[in-house]
Amino acid sequence: MGRIILNTEKHIHIHFDLKDNDKVSFLYSKNFELLVRTFLRKLRDTNNIILNDLKGLTIDNFVEFYQMLEKYELKTVLKRVNKINALHIPSLLAFTESFFSYWRSLERYGFISEDISDDKVIDKNIKFNSEINSIYQNIIRKLKDGNSNVYNAPNPGLNALMVTSSYAFKNKDYNLVNNISFVTKVIINTPFFVTTKSSVRRGTFKPLTFSYNPLKDLKINKNNFYGVALKVGTLLAFIYVHRDYVVHLVALTSIYEVIDINKINNQKPDLFFIYGVDDDMFDSKYYHDTLNDTFLGFMSANEENDYFGYFKDMIMTLHNLYMVVRDFLPIPGTLIEINIKPNITKKVMFVGDTQSGKYEVIEALNLITNEEISDIKVISDSFSVLRLNNDETVINGTEIGGFLEKDALKAGYGYSDIDRAIIMNPTGQSPKYVLPLNSYNYISDNHHVDLILYMNNYENKDGLKIFLKPEDATYVFKKGTKKVINQNGEEKEVNLHFANPLTIPQYKVKIDALINKLFKELDNNGVFLGEMYTKLFVPNENLRGINLAALALLKFLEQ
Repeated sequence: MGRIILNTEKHIHIHFDLKDNDKVSFLYSKNFELLVRTFLRKLRDTNNIILNDLKGLTIDNFVEFYQMLEKYELKTVLKRVNKINALHIPSLLAFTESFFSYWRSLERYGFISEDISDDKVIDKNIKFNSEINSIYQNIIRKLKDGNSNVYNAPNPGLNALMVTSSYAFKNKDYNLVNNISFVTKVIINTPFFVTTKSSVRRGTFKPLTFSYNPLKDLKINKNNFYGVALKVGTLLAFIYVHRDYVVHLVALTSIYEVIDINKINNQKPDLFFIYGVDDDMFDSKYYHDTLNDTFLGFMSANEENDYFGYFKDMIMTLHNLYMVVRDFLPIPGTLIEINIKPNITKKVMFVGDTQSGKYEVIEALNLITNEEISDIKVISDSFSVLRLNNDETVINGTEIGGFLEKDALKAGYGYSDIDRAIIMNPTGQSPKYVLPLNSYNYISDNHHVDLILYMNNYENKDGLKIFLKPEDATYVFKKGTKKVINQNGEEKEVNLHFANPLTIPQYKVKIDALINKLFKELDNNGVFLGEMYTKLFVPNENLRGINLAALALLKFLEQ
């Protein structure tokens, strides 16, 4: 079975060699010996009491004991293995449970650097995970010697298995990343629990003012990076991630559609993002490569940036820049489809950032699902794009999945599918869920929306208001007023231009012009523009406000 690389105390990368015989047990590999050695060192460095009754046992003793225990019952093993006797068994049971807990505490990634079929990838994933689970269950059963009626069956296999392929990027301006291995296929074994060093994004992304492509000044070790080609809405993005943060690359494949790099015929990327640059001058910066018409983003690899929000938000910032330059309008918020009994289908865009009441209104709508609403679908969770298509206004989604908080799950964002989620910082104050939601063809389609609502969370008003003139709507949407609770737990009122948390101030004038133009077209096309009063930050009124808003929306859509 290939080789194991322990990158840090947190990550393990297993590189599979498909020429290996799958019938040879993992316990007989050098990799198993390496893991035992690393775990023993960890216990000794911390003076763990587990070793008190196991003094004098060497790595070879432990390895031999487990190899024999896989084949034979405990009584036979005790007769054949030197230095280990019946008095060691209670401590060996504790050692084994702790060893497998250590193994499961690692982020476990498998890599296959061969072009193989989907069936073979799936088969390799099933076989390896089954083998590890079988080894664990078999050893624990024998160590307990039939003295237990309950056995836990955790998932001790891979968190993700990836197929990779080296890619020759035929553009001299991008030689820095030439021949970096790209992930072409991914199997994610969920639920996948992971703890990152950071749980919040701070600061803003800013432009680099270079007069030339900044890649010429960067230096990276290509062996430390993996790439992946993604469809971000309608755009092609090349993403490069340092191997110590590969969990974020895996998470991205649940948010955006993965493209096989070998099937794009050297197509130029629209977006380019590299996470793991050494020079802090490039941290949280982006650049427009006008020569190649590509937007580039950069992040430093450090503990503060070890948060999925940095990845997703930088990618969406690059996407939004690309769209604004082409006179398309990125809209922050959630696009949903509501099916009302018996045969009414409406699409509604909730414009607003977090804490605006979007999820709460969807949850309230779900409570009346059985009575009047047959189904609610989330088309795109955080950003969509408004544009003209042959004189008609259409909206395209950008993401096949969501980076969600608990409130979104309560609102029915695939709550029944939570076992398909990557769950980040599950024991923290603000766990996040990366969850696939829709197919790429569905989200990227031209959606004709019926109603666009600004989510007003601060005014003490009921229901919703429909603007009679597009000019009245543009004022409210541009101002982007809302109340939030900041990082210090304080409530305050803020203004986010067009409710967009990913500000690009250098394009404010152009965005305002796009809003003016497209809102007029929406009005001409019979699309209603309005404001919904969620009252989320009105004292003692938030629950009532949400329910009234949901009922008012349903009543309006039924007209």
